[in-house]
Amino acid sequence: HFVDLPGKTPIVCIDGKGEYATTFFGYGENGKIHKIKEFYDPDSLGGLYGAITQFLGFEMLDGEYKVMGMAPYGDPDKYDLSRLLVCDGADLRVDTQYVNTIGLRRYKDASGTGYYFSPKLIEWLGPKRDGDAIDEPYIHYAASVQRLLEEAALKMIEHYLGDLIRETGRLCFAGGVALNVKLNQRI
Repeated sequence: HFVDLPGKTPIVCIDGKGEYATTFFGYGENGKIHKIKEFYDPDSLGGLYGAITQFLGFEMLDGEYKVMGMAPYGDPDKYDLSRLLVCDGADLRVDTQYVNTIGLRRYKDASGTGYYFSPKLIEWLGPKRDGDAIDEPYIHYAASVQRLLEEAALKMIEHYLGDLIRETGRLCFAGGVALNVKLNQRI
């Protein structure tokens, strides 16, 4: 059931790849969506989180909720993953030397399976998690990537939509990252 709210409604969509943009900021008004800013692949918070999801031994586009669930068991201060992206609120740049890597730069395991992270990530953080153990250091990586996602998303939402959110008290949040309950709580 659609309720037509008077005035503007701020909209944020944060996804892995999306149809076109990985991240969208805008607002809805009078039945139309107006773009403020978009970001495109490989600069993707969802893609970065998905790559770390794979590194933590889960399926990308399926296991992200497991990373979110693993995060509270870790200490985000034990490992600083901030080198994976640069985000000042206005801009977002993912370091594709580590994550969101494509083609021949991808890490491949012994079976030849390619992942959305590079061998450089393995050199930095150690081997990809294998098996079912929820242990160190992987719980700390989960905690750190969760905090990284939250902080970057909040900076960007504040930068592009903060005034409008405070004015309206509303936010339409879409995309795969909108399923991240911890981020929703922070928002």
